[in-house]
Order: sequence, then C-alpha cells, then structure tokens
Amino acid sequence: MWATPIIFRLCYKLLKIMDYKTLTQQSDHNAAIEREEYNLFATIKPKLYKDGNQWCCLYGEDLQVGIAGFGDTPWFAIMDWNKGWRKL
Repeated sequence: MWATPIIFRLCYKLLKIMDYKTLTQQSDHNAAIEREEYNLFATIKPKLYKDGNQWCCLYGEDLQVGIAGFGDTPWFAIMDWNKGWRKL
C-alpha cells in the first residue's frame, strides 16, 4: 500500500519536469519568431513614428502608395507592418 503514494509523487515530479521543458522550448520558439519578425523591420528599415494616439510603421512615400502598419506600441506597429509586407 505504501508504494502507491511514492509512485504518485514520482509521477508528479516527472510531469513537472516535462512541463518545464515544454515551457522552455515554447519560450525559445517564441523568442526565435520575435527575432525573425524584428529582422525584417531592421533589414528593410521603414519609418517608425507616432501618429496621433498610435504608432505608425511606414515603408514608402505615404500611406496611399506605401506599406503601413499601426499599433498602440512601436512593437505592435511593426508586427502589423510585417503582416502587410508579407501580403505582397
């Protein structure tokens, strides 16, 4: 009878270790995606500026002929701009 609680404790510890590894791998994967998203911005170098209450990321002369992205933060504006760039 006493072996059952020990087995449960060992299984619980093993699951915690597996969860930690999964979370670490997900975190590394997310960091790689964010680096790749920023690399596009850094390579092409669109303009990034505050436009009213939002940030604008613009590649081109103006909003009509260029590619633009908007967001509440510079990061969200860059991510929105990346989506527009990838639609080309």
